[in-house]
Amino acid sequence: MTERARTYRILCDSLRFRSFTLRYKDADVWMAIDPSADLSGEARWECLRYLAGLYRQVEEHIRRCPEFGVSMQPLPGGGEYPRIIGDMLRAARAAGVGPMAAVAGAVADHLGRFALKRLQAQQVVVENGGDVFVSVTDPIAVGIHAGASPMTSRLALEIEGDSGPLGICTSSGTVGHAYSAGCADAFCIVCSDAARADAYATLWANQVKGPGALRTLVKKAAAQPEINSALAVLGDQLAYCGIHRLRFPSSEPSRSKGQAVPVYTGEGMVRHGD
Repeated sequence: MTERARTYRILCDSLRFRSFTLRYKDADVWMAIDPSADLSGEARWECLRYLAGLYRQVEEHIRRCPEFGVSMQPLPGGGEYPRIIGDMLRAARAAGVGPMAAVAGAVADHLGRFALKRLQAQQVVVENGGDVFVSVTDPIAVGIHAGASPMTSRLALEIEGDSGPLGICTSSGTVGHAYSAGCADAFCIVCSDAARADAYATLWANQVKGPGALRTLVKKAAAQPEINSALAVLGDQLAYCGIHRLRFPSSEPSRSKGQAVPVYTGEGMVRHGD
């Protein structure tokens, strides 16, 4: 993701959220937290140390098991692992992909849950390379950025408040540096955790070879018990199936009460009301 693509981050410092960025090696993770939380320098430093610890656990496991870092197929479990490694292995086995397909979502999920507890936050949004952890008390709308598609920023999934932590992850064959065997501009999956959403988004985006099967693939994805909603975009074609309301908000940002403020998250976009 380029620095230009990260300009969404200045748009979220509203009354609802305070935001900050954490960087560790190549990771650039953005967090938005409700103002009632502990946002002291010490608390942010603990979030950074936790983020670094997550990536070090992944790096150490790859050192011990190089196949973990390169396999495009699920790997067997067994043995004792750090929790994030176990989550990635389970997400990969559920979706039928390699474990690294779940890494960005797993990191976002673990960091989000850590922030809820350590910062005593009521609302947390974590974005890691376009994969998003969301836990909010009020409704939030998650829109889709799909590269050059005319659908970009013109549709959103509305997530109800008090619905518990969710993972909202997008895979693309045309946006970003992550490998995809498909040609979708965006394939977005919503699950109860971001590791599985990330893995499933990779699985289904890989299968998009043209617009003809888009609707069928989305229906098949949404039929899986662990998937709450599935949405795919290819050019001017859109397919959606799921439990969340599909919205078509104005593309013009507004800070008036009740309106949506666009917050871009790499391959996805978060919109929230002030």
